[in-house]
Amino acid sequence: MAGSLDASDVTRISRGGFAALPQDEGLALFDLSGTLPEAVLVPIRIDTGALRGQAAAGLLPPLLRGLVRTPVRRSADTGATGAGTLADSAAGSLAERLSGLSETERDRELLEVVRSHVAAVLGYATPDDVDAGRGFLDLGFDSLTAVDLRNRLGAAAGLRLPVTLIFDYPTPTALAGYLREELSLEGAAGAAGHPPVHAELDKLEAILATIAPDDIERPGITTRLRDLLSKWNETQSATDSTAEDREIQSATADEIFDLLDDELGLS
Repeated sequence: MAGSLDASDVTRISRGGFAALPQDEGLALFDLSGTLPEAVLVPIRIDTGALRGQAAAGLLPPLLRGLVRTPVRRSADTGATGAGTLADSAAGSLAERLSGLSETERDRELLEVVRSHVAAVLGYATPDDVDAGRGFLDLGFDSLTAVDLRNRLGAAAGLRLPVTLIFDYPTPTALAGYLREELSLEGAAGAAGHPPVHAELDKLEAILATIAPDDIERPGITTRLRDLLSKWNETQSATDSTAEDREIQSATADEIFDLLDDELGLS
């Protein structure tokens, strides 16, 4: 089954934490599995060091999280733990790093981030080997490497990225542009330094998901959220009213009479 794997495939699998099994050992384990009562067995050699590295970077798949122990990271401000905290810090660090740059520098840095992860996934020697204008499929991506790239970029940017990422944004340049938009960096010299709103909402969602239905703090949290939503809606209403006031102030006499007729049903 593995006879068609090339060097890059073997490197990718090894990087994922799975070492190759000698043929004799693999066959012996396969024969042994038929004598055991368990319904599903996977004969596999695991590199726990590689798995710990993935866990520390927030990239370890949920299925494998019980195989290694990693230190719990806690946020000083929220008390949040786990992969959510890693993603939050990643989003903050990347956005902060980009916020102090000019638009041209931001684009260059984001493209370098994408090319670096592409090079890591495909086993290229350096990011310079990745042609920014070439399609991902032409570069050598398949379904497995596409998922790997999405997970890596999602962890680096602290974003939830779509499963169709490389198909929706088929070149490194296009993908860097998408990340710029998602990080709220689109032409935003005036917005520099402000954390992406959607990333902050993702943080809040992750925190709320940890609160049990019977938690004594839940009613107070619910009230705060309702108050916040009410203030948000009031701000939008005030903005709309201001716009309407400006329209009325600039309207001609005929336009004012037409408006009154419409309101009174006389037109």
